[in-house]
Amino acid sequence: LRLEGVATIMLPALYDPSELRSEFNGKVVRYLQDDGAVVKEGDPYVELEAMKMIMPVKATASGKIAHTRGAGSIVSAGELLGSLELSDPSKVKKIVPFTGDFTLSAGTGDDESDDMMTQVQLALDGYVPQQEPAALVQQLFLTAPPYLYNELATAVLDRYLAVEEKYVEEVKRNVSPDQTYLALIAQNKESLD
Repeated sequence: LRLEGVATIMLPALYDPSELRSEFNGKVVRYLQDDGAVVKEGDPYVELEAMKMIMPVKATASGKIAHTRGAGSIVSAGELLGSLELSDPSKVKKIVPFTGDFTLSAGTGDDESDDMMTQVQLALDGYVPQQEPAALVQQLFLTAPPYLYNELATAVLDRYLAVEEKYVEEVKRNVSPDQTYLALIAQNKESLD
């Protein structure tokens, strides 16, 4: 997750081998291991039926199995089918809740006008500013030396036009905001992080 002008935050991939989940939509035909039995990593533990085919689902780790569904249950992809009391519990990466204080700041640049320009650009990009965008622009010009006024005005206008240009075609077609967002996501899906 990248917060423009603030930080990059890494979120670990959540993987818990003690959770046995369905790999696809289907119906539980039967469990191949009794409740409480020991299952080895890679061994099939349940059979699911999807599109008239019966497919085994394999255990992601070794341990004692506990069923969470019964035969005939309809399941979605990713739904919990069972859990394992792991033979090797060290394989589980646990994510613990953050308990400290979390504060964001837009940076601590030495030049106040550069920091204000960053805040204006972030507001133009759609981030919620700490104050009204018009007030940000006014403050930008109040903190900048007069010889930078033309450069700042051009930069603000260029950024505004670049952002608005993304929406021109959608506005012409008179589509809803949701459809506009979906179109923009589809256009930029390769560059989304």
